[in-house]
Amino acid sequence: MKECLEITGSVANFSGGLMLLVDALRAPRSIKEKSGGDAFHKALEKAQVKDVLRDELGRLLDTAVARELELAMGPLKRSWVGFAFLVFGFGCEIASHFVK
Repeated sequence: MKECLEITGSVANFSGGLMLLVDALRAPRSIKEKSGGDAFHKALEKAQVKDVLRDELGRLLDTAVARELELAMGPLKRSWVGFAFLVFGFGCEIASHFVK
């Protein structure tokens, strides 16, 4: 049982670390998406398009703040999943010290 907890903890820690690494490596892409969104919004304003963009839940993306919040949701979810894996992994490793 002790070895099972140690292996599970190590795998969970590694998975959490990978998830956080993916989140960190996607940061430059996120910056490009934000700047592209600003340029796209300016082009829509210049063309005087009245039908504003919406996300998949129907929320308006008509301001820079709304677009930033939408783009921040993916990294936020990945960060929480990575954190959960790390907490689970360290919990398994701590529990393995109390099991014979």
